[in-house]
Amino acid sequence: MHGRGALLSAAAVSALILLVSYVSRDSGRAQTDNRDSQPSALRLEIRRRHKELLPFYNDQDEEAPGVVDKFARTLEHLDDWNIRALGASVALLGCDDLRYITLFESLGSGYTKAVLRGALPNGAAIAIKSVNGQGIDMQRCLDDFGDLEGCYRLVSYKLIKEILLLQRLQHPSMIRLKGHCYRREPDMRVMAVLELGSPLEMIPLLQTPWEERFRICISLVRLLHYLAHSPHGSVGLLDFQPRQFVLVDGELKLTDIDDATIEERMCSSDRDCILEFPTKNFSVYCDVTRRCQGLNEKRNLYNAFRYFFTYLLPHRSPSAFQTRLEKIMNQTDYSVHKGFRVKDDGEYRCWPSYDHQRCLLSVHNEAEAAEMCSSRQQCVGFTLTPQRTWTGRHLVSFHSDVDKLIPDVSFSVYVRKPVSSGPGLQ
Repeated sequence: MHGRGALLSAAAVSALILLVSYVSRDSGRAQTDNRDSQPSALRLEIRRRHKELLPFYNDQDEEAPGVVDKFARTLEHLDDWNIRALGASVALLGCDDLRYITLFESLGSGYTKAVLRGALPNGAAIAIKSVNGQGIDMQRCLDDFGDLEGCYRLVSYKLIKEILLLQRLQHPSMIRLKGHCYRREPDMRVMAVLELGSPLEMIPLLQTPWEERFRICISLVRLLHYLAHSPHGSVGLLDFQPRQFVLVDGELKLTDIDDATIEERMCSSDRDCILEFPTKNFSVYCDVTRRCQGLNEKRNLYNAFRYFFTYLLPHRSPSAFQTRLEKIMNQTDYSVHKGFRVKDDGEYRCWPSYDHQRCLLSVHNEAEAAEMCSSRQQCVGFTLTPQRTWTGRHLVSFHSDVDKLIPDVSFSVYVRKPVSSGPGLQ
């Protein structure tokens, strides 16, 4: 039974690898057999990507600068270097172990990577990441260079970077790397084996008890602190979105980190160290090394606030915490005037709207209303009304003028503050 299962799973792996990692040969693009015959422009781009990975390699590898010079002449040196840098561990799954993985199911794909669900021989479920041969990154490279093998090598660097980071950054709120495969014969393959998580969906998460959401926020705070003080320095998540996270047994875990950076922005003065968001700006100082010190941490904190904390914390929070949470909300982008409503003259309208004479929309909570107002140039504030839709959503009126306030105990007016460019959250 074991031998037959191995043969069946090996066939399944081969078929799926061809599906997710190769572009159809019917596309009219020929695959280059000689790995050193890639066009010079593509080789230079691959070389640049390789140099970007050097800071993630082990610090004790003194040959790193020399490897880049050798790489200008031959790609075999690159493969040797990557295989050595990724390393091997008896505790991790390797290329040979992938032959015994079964029960494949597609979990999704993006610009660069495809993700499959699989099962180990002991029945444990895992996630497998590989290069998405049909992804936008691969298609763009093929349009530019027409070299299948060279483009696979170029696009795979994001996955290699993710494997390196998961090896070197160890935290309970980061997805656990269970194995990887870097193979160059008979053709190049790069894959990562990870613990399996479920996609983070905000609406179902908002329906969980407040204590569960608070626990997730605490986990995120601890992760942000670790990233700010990691062994490699401050790690900035350039693509900080809820879709970069999954839930594993109810615990929030960061799973997509190929867009992370361990370098602060270069600068010549403090003016170069301004971090701009749609509703708020932040600034840090340019230090003696000509780096914007603390910018990565500032970016992570504010993104966590606007994508997670504003939704997960205020919604159905315990009464004992509501006053404190309101103060936190008010220290950001809006001031609150409870017991008032705006005398609406109908100057600001939008479509669609529950009222054709003004801009009246439904929102989940105040945080969503603030995001909507901040994304509209004319909006300077909004009124939270006591009305709700049949699904329970709040009806909110948006305004271009909030000068005329009328006392009304059933309403609350949120007034947008001027955009700050100070050193932190105001």
